[in-house]
Amino acid sequence: MTNRLIVVKDAKDWSGQPTFHPAFTYHAFGKDEVIRGYQGLCIMLTFNANTFDCFVEVTFDHRDTDADDVMAMMEHSLPKGFTQDKEAFLHALEYSAAKPPGALVNSYTKDDKEFATYFAVLSEDAAAAAYLDRMQKLSLWFIEGIVCSMPFLSSFHRCYEMLKLRFVDRTNEPEYKAFRLEVKRRLHSLHMEDLEAMGSADRRKGLLATLYEALEADYDRVLGRCGLLARPE
Repeated sequence: MTNRLIVVKDAKDWSGQPTFHPAFTYHAFGKDEVIRGYQGLCIMLTFNANTFDCFVEVTFDHRDTDADDVMAMMEHSLPKGFTQDKEAFLHALEYSAAKPPGALVNSYTKDDKEFATYFAVLSEDAAAAAYLDRMQKLSLWFIEGIVCSMPFLSSFHRCYEMLKLRFVDRTNEPEYKAFRLEVKRRLHSLHMEDLEAMGSADRRKGLLATLYEALEADYDRVLGRCGLLARPE
């Protein structure tokens, strides 16, 4: 099986944008990450960089009559409303707005590029809640294991974690611990060679703790500059 993913901003990105192979797919295909009954199976997921909508393309050379249902296996790992219609996806891509749901909180320009932060109360903004759900589905395909060479996805990791930290109750130890472990799993994958070179588990844990603390402090600085560090009443 070949499983590839690409994130595109417009139709021109389709052929020029690099793809990557997700390191872990157990969330879709089970702990053994096996799809039975195919020869030459290829799964291509294309995400809209503005909306996180997804186009799914499944091809194969041969399929047995009792082969696994690939789409059913992936359903819970894909955003709602995903499509297998390429023309429909391209049409939506052409007219999708770069502005996310919510209210503009802060914006700035650096190196001729515009950056902005938006805020929304998910319980009151259905579009924002759906946007977050689609973003989280994209994150499933790479957040735990991919050593990412794509700048967009590296930035996505940080934005996802930063915004999630924004709403983590740090006085709630189980909730806070779950967030720390999620981030540390990514850091472990990113720094795997350095960690494996260490002689003991205690030293590895110490390095992960140091990396996490530095990252959280950086996230807090950014959230503070945007006026988002304090939780809303």
